[in-house]
Amino acid sequence: MLDQAHRLREIASFERRKRLGDTTRHSRRISVTSGKGGVGKSNFALNFALTAAALNKKTLLIDADTNLANIDILTGVSPKFNLSHVLAGLKNCREILLEGPSGIAILPAASGAIEAAFDEGIASDSIISDLNSLEEDYDLVIFDTGAGVSRNVMDFLLISDTIVLVTTPEPTAITDAYAIVKLASAERIDLDIQVLVNFASGKHEALEVYDRLSSVISHFLSTEVHFLGFIPRDPMLEKAVSMQEPLMRLFPKSASATQIKFITRKLIQPGAPISSEPLGFLGSLFKRRK
Repeated sequence: MLDQAHRLREIASFERRKRLGDTTRHSRRISVTSGKGGVGKSNFALNFALTAAALNKKTLLIDADTNLANIDILTGVSPKFNLSHVLAGLKNCREILLEGPSGIAILPAASGAIEAAFDEGIASDSIISDLNSLEEDYDLVIFDTGAGVSRNVMDFLLISDTIVLVTTPEPTAITDAYAIVKLASAERIDLDIQVLVNFASGKHEALEVYDRLSSVISHFLSTEVHFLGFIPRDPMLEKAVSMQEPLMRLFPKSASATQIKFITRKLIQPGAPISSEPLGFLGSLFKRRK
Protein backbone atom coordinates (compact mmCIF):
# COMPACT_ATOMS: atom_id res chain seq x y z
CA MET A 1 0.00 0.00 0.00
CA LEU A 2 1.10 3.51 -0.76
CA ASP A 3 1.87 6.02 1.99
CA GLN A 4 -1.37 7.33 3.54
CA ALA A 5 0.01 10.71 4.53
CA HIS A 6 1.19 11.29 0.96
CA ARG A 7 -2.30 10.42 -0.30
CA LEU A 8 -3.93 12.87 2.08
CA ARG A 9 -1.61 15.61 0.87
CA GLU A 10 -2.48 14.79 -2.75
CA ILE A 11 -6.22 14.97 -2.01
CA ALA A 12 -5.80 18.27 -0.17
CA SER A 13 -3.84 19.65 -3.12
CA PHE A 14 -6.59 18.60 -5.54
CA GLU A 15 -9.33 20.17 -3.38
CA ARG A 16 -7.27 23.36 -3.12
CA ARG A 17 -6.94 23.55 -6.92
CA LYS A 18 -10.68 23.05 -7.27
CA ARG A 19 -11.35 26.01 -4.97
CA LEU A 20 -9.02 28.13 -7.08
CA GLY A 21 -10.75 27.04 -10.26
CA ASP A 22 -7.89 24.87 -11.55
CA THR A 23 -9.53 21.52 -12.32
CA THR A 24 -7.42 20.71 -15.35
CA ARG A 25 -6.74 17.01 -15.54
CA HIS A 26 -3.02 16.30 -15.70
CA SER A 27 -3.14 12.52 -15.91
CA ARG A 28 -3.48 10.75 -19.23
CA ARG A 29 -6.05 8.02 -19.84
CA ILE A 30 -5.28 5.18 -22.22
CA SER A 31 -7.73 2.36 -22.92
CA VAL A 32 -6.39 -0.96 -24.16
CA THR A 33 -9.18 -2.78 -25.96
CA SER A 34 -9.97 -5.39 -28.62
CA GLY A 35 -12.89 -6.55 -30.69
CA LYS A 36 -12.49 -10.15 -29.57
CA GLY A 37 -10.84 -12.10 -26.80
CA GLY A 38 -7.62 -14.04 -27.07
CA VAL A 39 -5.59 -11.38 -28.89
CA GLY A 40 -3.24 -10.56 -25.98
CA LYS A 41 -4.93 -7.36 -24.83
CA SER A 42 -4.45 -7.78 -21.08
CA ASN A 43 -0.89 -8.97 -21.50
CA PHE A 44 -0.04 -5.84 -23.40
CA ALA A 45 -1.87 -3.59 -20.89
CA LEU A 46 0.12 -5.06 -18.01
CA ASN A 47 3.53 -4.95 -19.68
CA PHE A 48 2.83 -1.47 -21.05
CA ALA A 49 2.09 -0.31 -17.49
CA LEU A 50 5.31 -1.85 -16.19
CA THR A 51 7.38 -0.27 -18.95
CA ALA A 52 5.83 3.14 -18.37
CA ALA A 53 6.61 2.87 -14.66
CA ALA A 54 10.23 2.01 -15.51
CA LEU A 55 10.28 5.28 -17.47
CA ASN A 56 9.33 7.17 -14.30
CA LYS A 57 5.63 7.50 -15.01
CA LYS A 58 3.41 7.04 -11.97
CA THR A 59 1.05 4.44 -13.36
CA LEU A 60 -2.37 3.15 -12.33
CA LEU A 61 -3.69 0.03 -14.08
CA ILE A 62 -7.44 -0.42 -13.78
CA ASP A 63 -8.89 -3.84 -14.50
CA ALA A 64 -11.95 -2.56 -16.37
CA ASP A 65 -13.02 -5.96 -17.70
CA THR A 66 -16.13 -6.54 -15.60
CA ASN A 67 -16.75 -10.00 -17.04
CA LEU A 68 -13.35 -11.69 -17.32
CA ALA A 69 -10.99 -9.69 -15.12
CA ASN A 70 -7.56 -11.33 -15.26
CA ILE A 71 -4.86 -8.82 -14.33
CA ASP A 72 -4.60 -10.57 -10.97
CA ILE A 73 -3.95 -13.90 -12.74
CA LEU A 74 -1.26 -12.41 -14.98
CA THR A 75 0.56 -10.88 -12.00
CA GLY A 76 0.03 -13.74 -9.57
CA VAL A 77 -1.64 -11.46 -6.98
CA SER A 78 -4.87 -12.23 -5.14
CA PRO A 79 -6.98 -9.17 -4.30
CA LYS A 80 -8.85 -9.49 -1.02
CA PHE A 81 -11.01 -6.49 -1.83
CA ASN A 82 -12.20 -4.89 -5.07
CA LEU A 83 -14.31 -2.08 -6.45
CA SER A 84 -17.55 -3.64 -5.20
CA HIS A 85 -16.36 -3.09 -1.60
CA VAL A 86 -15.78 0.61 -2.38
CA LEU A 87 -19.20 1.04 -3.95
CA ALA A 88 -20.76 -0.70 -0.94
CA GLY A 89 -19.04 1.80 1.36
CA LEU A 90 -16.94 -0.87 3.11
CA LYS A 91 -13.56 0.36 1.86
CA ASN A 92 -12.11 3.46 0.25
CA CYS A 93 -10.33 3.20 -3.06
CA ARG A 94 -6.83 3.42 -1.59
CA GLU A 95 -7.56 0.53 0.73
CA ILE A 96 -8.25 -1.79 -2.19
CA LEU A 97 -5.26 -0.72 -4.31
CA LEU A 98 -2.73 -3.45 -4.97
CA GLU A 99 0.95 -2.68 -5.28
CA GLY A 100 1.91 -4.47 -8.45
CA PRO A 101 5.28 -5.30 -9.97
CA SER A 102 7.72 -2.42 -10.56
CA GLY A 103 5.70 -0.10 -8.36
CA ILE A 104 2.57 0.13 -10.50
CA ALA A 105 -0.77 0.43 -8.70
CA ILE A 106 -3.58 -1.92 -9.66
CA LEU A 107 -7.26 -1.21 -9.05
CA PRO A 108 -9.06 -4.57 -9.09
CA ALA A 109 -12.58 -4.46 -10.45
CA ALA A 110 -15.47 -6.80 -9.71
CA SER A 111 -17.91 -8.27 -12.16
CA GLY A 112 -20.77 -5.83 -12.69
CA ALA A 113 -19.60 -3.38 -10.00
CA ILE A 114 -19.60 -0.27 -12.18
CA GLU A 115 -22.82 -1.33 -13.90
CA ALA A 116 -24.47 -1.67 -10.48
CA ALA A 117 -23.31 1.82 -9.53
CA PHE A 118 -25.14 3.24 -12.54
CA ASP A 119 -28.21 1.03 -12.60
CA GLU A 120 -28.92 0.85 -8.87
CA GLY A 121 -27.61 4.25 -7.80
CA ILE A 122 -25.41 2.77 -5.07
CA ALA A 123 -22.46 5.12 -5.59
CA SER A 124 -22.74 8.12 -3.29
CA ASP A 125 -21.11 11.46 -4.04
CA SER A 126 -18.41 10.78 -1.45
CA ILE A 127 -17.51 7.44 -3.06
CA ILE A 128 -17.36 9.01 -6.52
CA SER A 129 -15.14 11.80 -5.16
CA ASP A 130 -12.90 9.19 -3.53
CA LEU A 131 -12.46 7.31 -6.80
CA ASN A 132 -11.99 10.45 -8.84
CA SER A 133 -9.29 11.85 -6.54
CA LEU A 134 -7.29 8.70 -7.19
CA GLU A 135 -6.60 9.81 -10.74
CA GLU A 136 -4.79 12.91 -9.54
CA ASP A 137 -2.03 10.78 -8.04
CA TYR A 138 -0.88 9.37 -11.37
CA ASP A 139 0.68 10.46 -14.64
CA LEU A 140 -0.91 7.58 -16.52
CA VAL A 141 -4.20 5.75 -16.01
CA ILE A 142 -4.53 2.58 -18.10
CA PHE A 143 -7.90 0.88 -18.56
CA ASP A 144 -7.75 -2.79 -19.49
CA THR A 145 -11.25 -3.01 -20.93
CA GLY A 146 -13.27 -6.07 -21.77
CA ALA A 147 -13.27 -7.43 -25.30
CA GLY A 148 -16.14 -6.65 -27.64
CA VAL A 149 -18.59 -3.80 -28.01
CA SER A 150 -20.60 -3.82 -24.78
CA ARG A 151 -21.87 -0.60 -23.24
CA ASN A 152 -19.28 -0.86 -20.48
CA VAL A 153 -16.41 -1.13 -22.97
CA MET A 154 -17.69 1.84 -24.98
CA ASP A 155 -17.94 3.97 -21.84
CA PHE A 156 -14.26 3.53 -21.04
CA LEU A 157 -13.19 4.11 -24.65
CA LEU A 158 -15.12 7.36 -24.94
CA ILE A 159 -13.57 8.95 -21.84
CA SER A 160 -10.03 8.03 -22.92
CA ASP A 161 -7.41 10.29 -24.44
CA THR A 162 -6.00 7.44 -26.51
CA ILE A 163 -7.35 4.03 -27.48
CA VAL A 164 -4.92 1.19 -28.15
CA LEU A 165 -6.86 -1.21 -30.38
CA VAL A 166 -5.24 -4.65 -30.25
CA THR A 167 -5.85 -6.99 -33.16
CA THR A 168 -4.13 -9.91 -34.87
CA PRO A 169 -3.74 -11.10 -38.48
CA GLU A 170 -6.80 -13.35 -38.07
CA PRO A 171 -9.71 -12.16 -40.26
CA THR A 172 -12.20 -12.37 -37.38
CA ALA A 173 -9.97 -10.19 -35.19
CA ILE A 174 -9.74 -7.55 -37.94
CA THR A 175 -13.51 -7.61 -38.50
CA ASP A 176 -14.20 -7.22 -34.79
CA ALA A 177 -11.66 -4.40 -34.54
CA TYR A 178 -13.58 -2.57 -37.26
CA ALA A 179 -16.79 -2.98 -35.21
CA ILE A 180 -15.11 -1.27 -32.24
CA VAL A 181 -14.07 1.71 -34.37
CA LYS A 182 -17.49 1.95 -36.02
CA LEU A 183 -19.40 2.16 -32.75
CA ALA A 184 -16.95 4.40 -30.91
CA SER A 185 -16.51 6.87 -33.77
CA ALA A 186 -20.29 7.21 -34.08
CA GLU A 187 -20.25 8.88 -30.66
CA ARG A 188 -16.89 10.72 -30.80
CA ILE A 189 -15.27 11.80 -34.04
CA ASP A 190 -12.05 13.06 -32.42
CA LEU A 191 -10.86 9.72 -31.04
CA ASP A 192 -7.13 9.00 -31.07
CA ILE A 193 -7.14 5.33 -32.11
CA GLN A 194 -3.81 3.52 -32.31
CA VAL A 195 -3.74 0.06 -33.90
CA LEU A 196 -1.45 -2.55 -32.38
CA VAL A 197 -1.02 -5.81 -34.32
CA ASN A 198 -0.19 -8.71 -32.02
CA PHE A 199 1.12 -12.18 -32.97
CA ALA A 200 2.55 -10.84 -36.23
CA SER A 201 5.33 -12.61 -38.10
CA GLY A 202 7.02 -9.25 -38.60
CA LYS A 203 6.49 -5.61 -39.47
CA HIS A 204 5.50 -6.41 -43.06
CA GLU A 205 2.55 -8.59 -42.01
CA ALA A 206 1.57 -6.06 -39.33
CA LEU A 207 1.44 -3.26 -41.88
CA GLU A 208 -0.65 -5.42 -44.19
CA VAL A 209 -3.17 -5.94 -41.37
CA TYR A 210 -3.20 -2.22 -40.58
CA ASP A 211 -3.65 -1.29 -44.24
CA ARG A 212 -6.61 -3.65 -44.61
CA LEU A 213 -8.27 -2.25 -41.50
CA SER A 214 -7.54 1.42 -42.13
CA SER A 215 -8.65 1.30 -45.77
CA VAL A 216 -12.07 -0.06 -44.80
CA ILE A 217 -12.38 2.47 -41.98
CA SER A 218 -11.45 5.42 -44.19
CA HIS A 219 -13.91 4.26 -46.86
CA PHE A 220 -16.95 3.69 -44.64
CA LEU A 221 -16.38 5.80 -41.51
CA SER A 222 -15.66 9.46 -40.87
CA THR A 223 -12.56 8.77 -38.81
CA GLU A 224 -9.02 7.47 -39.11
CA VAL A 225 -6.74 5.13 -37.20
CA HIS A 226 -2.98 5.15 -36.79
CA PHE A 227 -0.38 2.41 -36.83
CA LEU A 228 1.14 2.04 -33.37
CA GLY A 229 3.34 -0.99 -33.96
CA PHE A 230 3.40 -4.76 -33.66
CA ILE A 231 4.37 -7.53 -31.23
CA PRO A 232 5.76 -10.74 -32.72
CA ARG A 233 4.82 -14.26 -31.77
CA ASP A 234 7.18 -15.07 -28.92
CA PRO A 235 7.49 -18.28 -26.90
CA MET A 236 8.92 -16.20 -24.05
CA LEU A 237 5.60 -14.39 -23.72
CA GLU A 238 3.71 -17.68 -23.54
CA LYS A 239 6.15 -18.91 -20.91
CA ALA A 240 5.66 -15.78 -18.81
CA VAL A 241 1.89 -16.22 -18.91
CA SER A 242 2.14 -19.84 -17.77
CA MET A 243 4.42 -18.78 -14.90
CA GLN A 244 2.03 -15.94 -13.88
CA GLU A 245 4.85 -13.42 -14.08
CA PRO A 246 4.99 -10.33 -16.31
CA LEU A 247 7.09 -10.64 -19.45
CA MET A 248 9.02 -7.45 -18.67
CA ARG A 249 10.28 -8.96 -15.42
CA LEU A 250 11.12 -12.44 -16.66
CA PHE A 251 12.36 -11.80 -20.19
CA PRO A 252 13.03 -8.06 -20.60
CA LYS A 253 15.33 -8.65 -23.60
CA SER A 254 12.95 -10.90 -25.53
CA ALA A 255 11.66 -9.91 -28.96
CA SER A 256 8.18 -9.07 -27.68
CA ALA A 257 9.53 -7.07 -24.72
CA THR A 258 11.71 -5.02 -27.08
CA GLN A 259 8.67 -4.09 -29.16
CA ILE A 260 6.62 -3.21 -26.08
CA LYS A 261 9.36 -0.83 -24.93
CA PHE A 262 9.34 0.87 -28.34
CA ILE A 263 5.53 1.14 -28.35
CA THR A 264 5.46 2.50 -24.79
CA ARG A 265 7.84 5.31 -25.68
CA LYS A 266 5.59 6.25 -28.61
CA LEU A 267 2.52 6.34 -26.38
CA ILE A 268 3.97 8.43 -23.56
CA GLN A 269 6.04 10.85 -25.60
CA PRO A 270 5.68 14.57 -24.74
CA GLY A 271 2.79 16.27 -26.46
CA ALA A 272 0.52 13.22 -26.38
CA PRO A 273 -3.15 14.24 -26.28
CA ILE A 274 -4.96 14.93 -22.99
CA SER A 275 -8.57 16.04 -23.19
CA SER A 276 -9.81 19.11 -21.31
CA GLU A 277 -12.32 17.01 -19.35
CA PRO A 278 -11.69 17.94 -15.69
CA LEU A 279 -13.70 15.12 -14.10
CA GLY A 280 -12.07 12.01 -12.74
CA PHE A 281 -12.67 8.78 -14.62
CA LEU A 282 -15.75 7.66 -12.67
CA GLY A 283 -17.24 11.15 -12.81
CA SER A 284 -16.73 11.12 -16.56
CA LEU A 285 -18.51 7.77 -16.81
CA PHE A 286 -21.49 9.03 -14.80
CA LYS A 287 -21.65 12.20 -16.90
CA ARG A 288 -21.67 10.11 -20.08
CA ARG A 289 -24.41 7.80 -18.85
CA LYS A 290 -26.60 10.74 -17.84
